[in-house]
Amino acid sequence: MILGPDMRYAIDEGFLTPYRIYSVPCSVEYERLDVGASGEFVHAKLVAAEDDSGLIGDIVSQYQKHANGKLGVTFVSSVERARKVAAEFTARGIPAIALDGTTPDEERAEAIAKLERREVLQLVNCDLFGEGFDLPAIEVVSMGTATASLARYMQWFGRGLRLMLGFNNEQWAWYNTLDAAGRRAVIAQSEKPFAIICLLYTSDAADD
Repeated sequence: MILGPDMRYAIDEGFLTPYRIYSVPCSVEYERLDVGASGEFVHAKLVAAEDDSGLIGDIVSQYQKHANGKLGVTFVSSVERARKVAAEFTARGIPAIALDGTTPDEERAEAIAKLERREVLQLVNCDLFGEGFDLPAIEVVSMGTATASLARYMQWFGRGLRLMLGFNNEQWAWYNTLDAAGRRAVIAQSEKPFAIICLLYTSDAADD
């Protein structure tokens, strides 16, 4: 087995964006949920635990508090919740679009283009923007649900860490000649000097 560089190494070397984490208190006791054979929470129980929890308002409020006006992607546990969270964002003056695995490719591509043009500020998704999705314009990641899977967590987290430098091929060639300190200095002066990650935690557990 050959292990590649980890996230911390890539950040220190200036190949990923640094980040700031804000913890979002919520009333959902994720630590009490059953984990299935796949290593992930049992989906039906996850969704049920989040129903009537006030979580939708928490997600939007924390975005407004820590990242208002920034381009973001929000992860939620169900298609219906994606629609409700997007509607709440929009109702508060934050244009948002809900997307999921059944969204047609053309509609998905147009939503991404609208985010890049800042016509919308939030893409709220269920089972869509995890592995294999790369959009450097993302400035904030809101984890509006929880996962028991470390791999999935890292994929969600990493959506906000892509460099937003807007370089052409010649500029990238120059960038790669810099040392780690030089690359970090360029990132610090860029449009996205750091990503914002909003995480959930259970209020009662945090007080123990």
